[in-house]
Amino acid sequence: MDEQSREEKKAKKLAKSIVKKLNSIDGIVRHMNGNMHDNRASNLQWVTLYDALDHFDEWTTDICADLSPKEARVVADPAWRAGLKWKEGKLKLLSEEEQRRIAREKVRTIQEAPTRLYNR
Repeated sequence: MDEQSREEKKAKKLAKSIVKKLNSIDGIVRHMNGNMHDNRASNLQWVTLYDALDHFDEWTTDICADLSPKEARVVADPAWRAGLKWKEGKLKLLSEEEQRRIAREKVRTIQEAPTRLYNR
């Protein structure tokens, strides 16, 4: 097995581990003001995993899923989160073919977008 195949296998195993951990939690605490140390009841909101991941870059949340530091870095990567889907209320990994199809659709959408010219 070549080095790239080993790395891909490790990445898939890590991704499956993360998804399993995330699916095991019932909800996530959002810190409304962004301060993780401000634990007043008025600053805390219980949100779903779906909402927490959907607003990952805007919200400060405490995903208590026993993620390792490496797993937490993976979850923080928008490209990794783009490879996720929801099915029957659970988080799933997209297949490589699904990821390629979505990427092609995004490129097509960008290419088909009207070009706007602005006069100054």
